[in-house]
Amino acid sequence: MRLSQLIEELAVKFDPCTSAGEDVAAAAARTTLVAQLTALEAARAGAVGRGLQLAAEELQELALLTGSQDKNIQQLGEGAKRTIAEVRGIFDGLANNRWENAEQLRVDLAAVQDTIALMVSGLVRKISSMPQSISDYEAPQSADRVQIETLLRQAMINGRDRLSAMQIIVEALATFSHGVVDVEKLRNLDTDALDYNTRQRLAGLTRDQRLDDSIIASKTAH
Repeated sequence: MRLSQLIEELAVKFDPCTSAGEDVAAAAARTTLVAQLTALEAARAGAVGRGLQLAAEELQELALLTGSQDKNIQQLGEGAKRTIAEVRGIFDGLANNRWENAEQLRVDLAAVQDTIALMVSGLVRKISSMPQSISDYEAPQSADRVQIETLLRQAMINGRDRLSAMQIIVEALATFSHGVVDVEKLRNLDTDALDYNTRQRLAGLTRDQRLDDSIIASKTAH
């Protein structure tokens, strides 16, 4: 499989992150509405409605949480789109012979690598700070809150893995650029040209069965 093709497929796989953001936004809208209705009922019930008032406050807090998590997912999606555009630009530049030599290409590759590395490290920090199970919370949480944070965490993990896969692809281009006279040929670089460990990492990060099959075939051949 060409690395340029793999980049395009990774770009498509970022859609679930956008979908997750839409789910969280929808949850925020629902909880806000329920909170408003509950607060209204509590106001009508007076002292008897104190329990409803507490429920309204909890729902409002959940709405604020889902709204902030939605922004996190949107930021992930927007950042990923910019990064994908940069990597696509590299492959387009290879096709259009943008660089006079491999050294100039490596300068641009290094800039893209820095961008991706910064995004990945940011995601790693966010993921590590998020609860993984109910037992990780300091205080009891509602099932809705746990579900929302689990949704966000999985979106972050998926984003981290896909960006890490892109990072490997950019690193591969930089590695193969050494000793290459015609940099345009790098546009057709195939995953089969990568070493076993690199292909194995790519297969794990992209969860692509075709890469797994390629690794097994290569190992069998030896």
